[in-house]
This record gives sequence, C-alpha cells and structure tokens, in this order.
Amino acid sequence: MKRIKQAYILAGVLFFGSGCADKQLSNYNGNYITPQQAVMAAAETESGISGKFVMTVQATGYDAGNLYLNSEKDYRDQRNLSIKIEPELIKKLQSRLNENPSTYYINKRIEISGTALKIRIAFVVDGEITDKYYFQTHVNLESENNIRVIN
Repeated sequence: MKRIKQAYILAGVLFFGSGCADKQLSNYNGNYITPQQAVMAAAETESGISGKFVMTVQATGYDAGNLYLNSEKDYRDQRNLSIKIEPELIKKLQSRLNENPSTYYINKRIEISGTALKIRIAFVVDGEITDKYYFQTHVNLESENNIRVIN
C-alpha cells in the first residue's frame, strides 16, 4: 500500500510539475502582454516571455548609452517594464521619427515585439559593486520595426 501511495505521489509530481518546467512563454493567447503580466511571467522563467507588449511610456532615461522607455515613473518600481534601446537603434529611430526617441515616446501608448527577461541589477557605491541587488524586467528592442505607437 505504501509503494502504491508513493507511486501516485511521484506520478502527480511528474505530471503537474512538468507544467512548471522552464520554457519560453509566448504571447498570452494572442493578446497583448501588459507590463504587470510581463513582470510576473518573466519572474517565473529564465527564458522570459515573448510576444507583443503594450504600455504607456511614463518616463525615459539613459544609462551606458542605452535609452530606456519605462512603464512606470520610477524605473526601480517592481511593476516597471523597461524597453532597452541600444545606441545604434536610437540613431535609426531618431532618423525615422525626426525627433529624439526619449521625448517622442513620452506619454504615448506603444506596442513592442520582443522577449521580456528578469534582469539582476546590482547596487554600486563609490564605483564598487555591492552584494545588494534588485530585479528589473527588460525587453531589448531588436529592430526599429519592433516598436510602434498605438491608440
């Protein structure tokens, strides 16, 4: 009897646990993925969540030459989804938009195609990395064609 009970427990763990395996999630049944959904899903898997994200850009900022479009006013807010745009794409977008993307996208609702990943951010004090950290959720913009303004 004890062996049968153990077999059922093992079968249950294997059956139900397989749904928890690390896999890349995709596009929430064909719908847009909100910042909240992206943050929660990216926290569940190392490979992130891929699809079309929709958000209103509430703040922008630069770090190490990259532009970040943020869904929250405070980029450190755990609910924030950041769109990372590297320098080469910043130039392409600026040329296409005839405006700096950091100002163009403010307060606009945008659609972005890509993969949201949980990124570990270390605290730096006096140029030294500390053992303290937090997480952000980023989508790296891969092409200037993967972002558009929607209404």
